[in-house]
Amino acid sequence: MSIQKRSVGIVGVGHVGSHCAYSLAVQGIVDELVLCDTNEALMAAQAKDLFDAACCYPHRVAIRTGPISALAGCDIVVICVAREIPEVALRDAELANSVREVKSLIPRLMSAGFDGIIINITNPCDAITQIVWRDSGLDSRKVIGTGTGLDSARFRSILGREVDLNPSAINGFVLGEHGNAQFPAWSHVTVGGKALAQLEKSSPRFSQIDKEKITQEVKGSGYQVWFTKRGIDFSVTSVLAQVVRCIYNDEKVAMPLSVMLDGQYGQSGVYVSTPAIIGREGVEEILELELPDDEMKHFGASCESVRRNVRRANEMVAEGLGGENE
Repeated sequence: MSIQKRSVGIVGVGHVGSHCAYSLAVQGIVDELVLCDTNEALMAAQAKDLFDAACCYPHRVAIRTGPISALAGCDIVVICVAREIPEVALRDAELANSVREVKSLIPRLMSAGFDGIIINITNPCDAITQIVWRDSGLDSRKVIGTGTGLDSARFRSILGREVDLNPSAINGFVLGEHGNAQFPAWSHVTVGGKALAQLEKSSPRFSQIDKEKITQEVKGSGYQVWFTKRGIDFSVTSVLAQVVRCIYNDEKVAMPLSVMLDGQYGQSGVYVSTPAIIGREGVEEILELELPDDEMKHFGASCESVRRNVRRANEMVAEGLGGENE
């Protein structure tokens, strides 16, 4: 009898990467964590800190460190690299640094023999996820971005606060780009299976919702946190842990994540967020929501924003930015 251990590699163990590792360990999702970072002293310190908490985890978790090649045998590799944080808190401002990092690490990861699932957190998430997919040569179903999974969680939390409900009672998605072109799909918000549009007419609880205010708060929430603490840790790593758990448990649940479109919404060849069924093989099915004209316009704008970032990244590479020897 052969029992396979659940092994996840994390590339980049700063604020986000270290919190990813901790979330996966403390929730009992993994059996092994393999940490990788160019800052070897930081990598060793993070591993020691995680190791020291081992008796508090639900079960035994092995903690290892190593170079990119050490991730070859992992089931899942999480990319959360950032060489430096730009002074302007815009996800697009991270493009140059992020392209340099992934253009260096992905060829080395693949040449080591990795054949699992890659989950990207690095911003701008959609464009970087597309570059990771292209450079890895993996099936697009095995390359996923956390995308608007975080924005959707923010949306449900903020809307829940406004109507005094547990966020888990609200079903709703933020679609499109994980960036300024994102938008809540108000047309598909439901509570207990009942559409928000109906609830606004029949329930006093929902009659005073300021949709524009909520939309702007969702869009600006990450920047507000970032300006104060210079990082976003708990929320995005909770989403990452949920994705990893869905894969390992073959949960086949719908999550709003950055996936490669193939005709959905009239768009192809671009990574943006829409609900997708996630299971053991990664993306099992992409769900296309029927959107009204105004939301379709927002979705198209999101796709164009991501394509613009991918074009910019390609230009940077053509000018000598990035590459295996950088």
